[in-house]
Amino acid sequence: VFEMPPLNESDPVVRELVADLSANPELASWLVTDELVRTVVVVIDNVAEGTNPSQHVPFLRPEGRFQIDGDTSAPRISTASYARYDDAAALVASLDAEGIAELYRRLRPLLREAYEELGQPGDAFGDTVWRAVAHLLNAPVIEGQPELVPRGPLYLYADETREYLSPAQRQLIGMGPDNQRRVQQKIREIGVALGFRDLPRPHAVQR
Repeated sequence: VFEMPPLNESDPVVRELVADLSANPELASWLVTDELVRTVVVVIDNVAEGTNPSQHVPFLRPEGRFQIDGDTSAPRISTASYARYDDAAALVASLDAEGIAELYRRLRPLLREAYEELGQPGDAFGDTVWRAVAHLLNAPVIEGQPELVPRGPLYLYADETREYLSPAQRQLIGMGPDNQRRVQQKIREIGVALGFRDLPRPHAVQR
């Protein structure tokens, strides 16, 4: 019989349950995080609002610097920049979607409690999860190596329409088209396992 722990004492139980969702060793690096339920809720809330959640998710902050190909007059994103996210994409792709859905249902009281701590109604958390899933699935897959334009120390997409994407969507696109497809496929599987309907279909655009 599963005994629901108090939110403040839930980390050991949640670590054990989440560890069963994937055999990928990279998962262990995320499970050292404290306050796992609260972190998951904040990440989902961030994504639903379009905010980049990388400060809460260590594997979304890869080692190595952003790299470009070509000279400064016509720079493009380097495939080496995409490769920095290979491990993160592999971790997401390895997750058991049905297992995540089952864990969500088991931990729903704790998830709602953590959501209420953010000043939100707990029973609205399911809608927030749907919005987060749909928001990431709406991010277009940009094929190839997109053209960039320098702006001070940063680079922006030359196609300004892509700069209107949310920070959460740009973070996903920054993983590269192959990694993005793997992540979006798993996100869709999770959404289906959660019983969500009318989920957006990922779509590709040319660079």
